[in-house]
Amino acid sequence: MSPDTLTRTVKVLKAARLLIEAGGLGRTRFYRCTPYLAFIGSGFAHREAVKD
Repeated sequence: MSPDTLTRTVKVLKAARLLIEAGGLGRTRFYRCTPYLAFIGSGFAHREAVKD
């Protein structure tokens, strides 16, 4: 995958709230999948899980 394609894909996934930026080191960025993808439980528990 070319760097341009990867950049565009990451932007689309971030806009759809499927990826969350979890920090970085220099120019390197770290991402994690959103907890919205696989959360099973009550609405209250979901809000608590995504608080941070």
